[in-house]
Amino acid sequence: MKYLAEFISLLPSRIMRALLGLVIIGLFMGIVYAYSPAGPQMREWMIEASEHLPEGFPEIPGLPTAAPAPSSDPAAPSTAAPSAAVTSTAGPASSAPANAAPASPGSSAAVVGDYYTITGTAVVERTPVSGQVTTCDLDSLGRAQCAYGLLTAPAKGDSEGKLPDPAGWPKNNAKVTILASDGVDGSKQYKGWMMNRSHLIADSLGGPEVAGNLVTGTRTQNVGTTQIGGQYAGGMAHTERMAREYLASGKGAECPLYYAATPNYTGSELLPRTVTVDIMSCDHAIDERVIVSNTANGWNIDYMTGAVIPTR
Repeated sequence: MKYLAEFISLLPSRIMRALLGLVIIGLFMGIVYAYSPAGPQMREWMIEASEHLPEGFPEIPGLPTAAPAPSSDPAAPSTAAPSAAVTSTAGPASSAPANAAPASPGSSAAVVGDYYTITGTAVVERTPVSGQVTTCDLDSLGRAQCAYGLLTAPAKGDSEGKLPDPAGWPKNNAKVTILASDGVDGSKQYKGWMMNRSHLIADSLGGPEVAGNLVTGTRTQNVGTTQIGGQYAGGMAHTERMAREYLASGKGAECPLYYAATPNYTGSELLPRTVTVDIMSCDHAIDERVIVSNTANGWNIDYMTGAVIPTR
């Protein structure tokens, strides 16, 4: 310190000596601020002191400055640290099969299956009568609009007789090969008729054999490409199998099963692009909203006429 004082005394003016002294004090205070337990309190004192320095006063090394006040100008650049990127837990988009139905808006944990997607819990939009299935009136284009019921017991099995042609039924129903679905366990190739008269509510659940309960659906929309326990398990069959097993257990007598299916059309197209199925038991042991995709792997579909052409 003795040599430092002698060095300062040799400076040519009082102003320079004062400035150098302030620099040294600033450095000393910065060291104390960084390493002393009293650092936080000292920071507040030093910031307050810096706010009262005269304009144009030279910056003192080690002296902290007050943080700028946030700008009220919406065009001003933000000084906030960027937020962390949101990472999806549903896996990469490429892991979903190409035939997966689109998830409904706002869904956060969609489960992709065999020509269907579970988008969340059921949405009850109808008021069914217990033990009955009701169909909505056809629209002006002859298209089915909805079918719903409060199911309590198993119904008959397969359709009997000839079903009416639903809207968009093709003039020439093609025999095709539908490829197995990548990423779907147990998916198998199908060979046969492309289009089915697909029930909104299956006859095995009490669905009537009327135009208001039928849409023109691909084979894979109707039953998918997989089986569980000898029963078809994809497409519309996903919820149908679940409902049959529930009703066969006898639970429906005490706790009815809400079941509703609504086809989703684009504009004046006669074939639905998807069908929304809501299924819910009164105790919520079963509770799903499912979007079924009316597509076929390897084929393009004309949703106005039901005609199909291979994608390759």
